[in-house]
Amino acid sequence: MSTGIIRSRQKSTHAKRGAAKKLVLQDECGRIDWLSAVEKVKQSAGLIEDKDVAATLNVPVSTFSEFRNSAGNLPGLAKLRVLHLLGYESLSEALDLLTGEESAEKNRRKLQRQARKTAIQSSAK
Repeated sequence: MSTGIIRSRQKSTHAKRGAAKKLVLQDECGRIDWLSAVEKVKQSAGLIEDKDVAATLNVPVSTFSEFRNSAGNLPGLAKLRVLHLLGYESLSEALDLLTGEESAEKNRRKLQRQARKTAIQSSAK
């Protein structure tokens, strides 16, 4: 799976102070790789345990654990916090990334529905 890298269009306060800008990985459909983004936050903040990451993102440890085990997703505000901690200071920029991901997810679900419908029609023949 190829990934595209989305770069910030505006310099953040972190970049102005000389800190390297963090990048968000997206697949070819526009979905953000949240696990790698959270891992970058964890490394840059020097966090060791998942409970510390959950506290940083202001989510319950159980919610974060479900996310880590691919049984759940991060809440929207936690995603905004991740983007902010990665240097995406502009709200419009963060919302653009989230909107693109949401559109990609809607498209994925639409394709799944079409595939199920086609499979049902094929099995009925």
